[in-house]
Amino acid sequence: MLLYGGPAAIFVSALEGVAATLIISKRPRTVLFNSAILATSTFFTATILQWTVGPPVDIIAKDFSNTFFLAICIMALVQYVANTGLIAVEKAYKMREMHISKPIAVNQLITMVAKLAHREVCGFALPQK
Repeated sequence: MLLYGGPAAIFVSALEGVAATLIISKRPRTVLFNSAILATSTFFTATILQWTVGPPVDIIAKDFSNTFFLAICIMALVQYVANTGLIAVEKAYKMREMHISKPIAVNQLITMVAKLAHREVCGFALPQK
């Protein structure tokens, strides 16, 4: 997202959803649903990032600044909330009830923030053409 912008990130996340789901399921409905969830979460992330800190591509032009780290935190938080929220709504609709386990949700949030920070910092360190 930081290298090529929101639309490219949305497209790649949709493809990632298809590729990752085809490993565990061959049902078209499951493949399309998981792809749509990832694309929607990435859309929300790109939109919120655009509103809060500006165009994602411009963030990495300033090296490691406060805005860069703020953007990574915003990306992790929005991606987590959107992804888990959409899946929770789908599961609640399927089961007709809502149950959230707070300790698991907090652990997942911490893990996601750490993974995103690692991926973005390592991706930022790669030379660009």
